[in-house]
Amino acid sequence: AVVALLALGLAEPMIASGSATGGVVFVVDHSDSIGAEARDAADRWLRDALSAAPATRRAAIVAFGAKPVLARAPRTARDLLGDDAAAASIDGSAVDPAFTGIDAGLGLARALPLGGGRRIVLVSDGAENVGRAIDQAAQAALANEPIDVLALPGVSDSDLRVDGISA
Repeated sequence: AVVALLALGLAEPMIASGSATGGVVFVVDHSDSIGAEARDAADRWLRDALSAAPATRRAAIVAFGAKPVLARAPRTARDLLGDDAAAASIDGSAVDPAFTGIDAGLGLARALPLGGGRRIVLVSDGAENVGRAIDQAAQAALANEPIDVLALPGVSDSDLRVDGISA
């Protein structure tokens, strides 16, 4: 019996708990680098994704600029779609649009209580100018939380970026 228990302990068994359908957090960029046309397209895509979700799938929406804001608290995806405010565009008025802090948005998304099988969908142009999203992505990979990306058009190739000046 001792040997059997020792072998079982070394095998590191896992007990699954929580929802089998999992949950999804949409992390939506509301910074100035996203144009109005791209933001409207992202809102349409988000409504389509919520309407196509299974009835038991839980979802939440995080809007971010410099800091993240919980735009829609976790509940079933259909409930998010049925909410009149969510059926329109996502309200990003509480977001500071002057900066793009993808890492803060991903951090809030990873902290939300959604049960097992969490997925994160990042909707952004990737023009990060605050923080390091790669750190949050590495932590999500270690926790086996996939991050999918919907790339939006944003900063063009003709825009200038200054990383530093020295004299």
